[in-house]
Formats: sequence, structure tokens, C-alpha cells
Amino acid sequence: MKTKTVAKGVTKATSIEMGGEWINRIISLDPGVSLDHEDLSLMKRVRERVESKENYVVFGGRPGAVKGLAEALIVFKEISRRSNELRLIVTGRLTKTMSMILREVCRKLGIVDKVVFTGFISRVKRFEIVTKAKLMLYLSHVDAFSYAVLESLHLGTPVVSYKIPALKIHYGRLPGVELVEEWDLEALTVEAMNILERGVDVVEHHKIKSWEEMMSEEIRLVYKLVEGMR
Repeated sequence: MKTKTVAKGVTKATSIEMGGEWINRIISLDPGVSLDHEDLSLMKRVRERVESKENYVVFGGRPGAVKGLAEALIVFKEISRRSNELRLIVTGRLTKTMSMILREVCRKLGIVDKVVFTGFISRVKRFEIVTKAKLMLYLSHVDAFSYAVLESLHLGTPVVSYKIPALKIHYGRLPGVELVEEWDLEALTVEAMNILERGVDVVEHHKIKSWEEMMSEEIRLVYKLVEGMR
């Protein structure tokens, strides 16, 4: 007897990327993740004590190829030509070897003195850096639901990103988010420079459910699936 597998996911983006029959076989909570009260309170406090933006761009996500760090360095090289004082801040832990490789790449791009690799930092410090940034470059190629973008919007910082399913579904229509086709570095550069030059009047964060609401939704879903199997 053949059985039909049904899966549960935290976002519709997963089924879209898997394609084929999975589009109709993955039930998504859309999204099935949230921010807790402590994080929301912390971000509010950090944002309230920051009086103005500083002259830098922050890289969103882990420092690595799948998150688009290579493209971010190339794009930053172009946009920094408009402002010699502009900096790029990259947070996240790096091995000694990777740190040496990235600094050599920056040297070849002519931006070694404009890129700051912070290494591992606390969550509070990360929030402070994002809040003070004029822009976040979030160039991930693979994602389900981006916490980095969610946090950036809550902290009042606009985002330029790739139009992958996860970003298009959850952030595509929000003020303060600009999406371009994957690998289109020229469009990335243009959108980034537009935001840096004109600023953004409104940055609107994604309205998501609480953890309690999603837990209740998941319980109802499990009961429904169990009933359907009887």
C-alpha cells in the first residue's frame, strides 16, 4: 500500500525551493518562528538609545559564501567609491585561516582599510551595530526565514537582499526592503547606493505571531494530521 508523506515546515519557501509535488505536501506555519519578549524588549531599548546612524554598512548573516559575503565585498567596493569614509562591518566568528583569506581578498579589492571583521560579539553588541548602520547587505542564497532581516527592520535599518523565495514571501512588500535577482551585482549596487544617498523614510518590520500563538497552531495541525490518518 502506498503512503503519502506530508511534512510540516516553518515557511512556504522550503516547499517552493524543493519544487514538484512537495509544494502541495508541505504544510507551512508561515512562518513557524518568532522573536521572544526578551529579544523584542532588548531591541527596543537598543534602538531608543541610538541617536543617529553612523557611516557604515553591515553585512547580514554568517560570514561565508552561502550567505553572499563574496558579493557583499564586491558591491561594497563599488558603493564605497562614492564615500571614502564609508565602512563595511562583518560580524561573526572566523577561523584564523579564513580571516587571512578574507583580508587578502579585501587587499586585492582595495578595501582592506574599509572593512572591519569583528569576530564573535554578544547579541547586544550585534544589535547596536545593526541599529547604527545605514544599510544591511543580506545576500544569502539559501534561507527559510531570515532572523537577520527581521531584526534589522525592528532596529530601523533598511535591507538590500536577493529575491530568493524566503525573502520574497516574508519581506517582499515591506518598506525598507529592496530585493533584486540573485547574482545581479549591478542591481545590488544601485539599490544600495540609492538608499545610502536618499535614505529611507519608513522601515517597517514583519508582523509575526507570538511563540504561544504558533505553538497552539502547531498543536492544532498535529491533531488534524492524526485525525486524517485514522
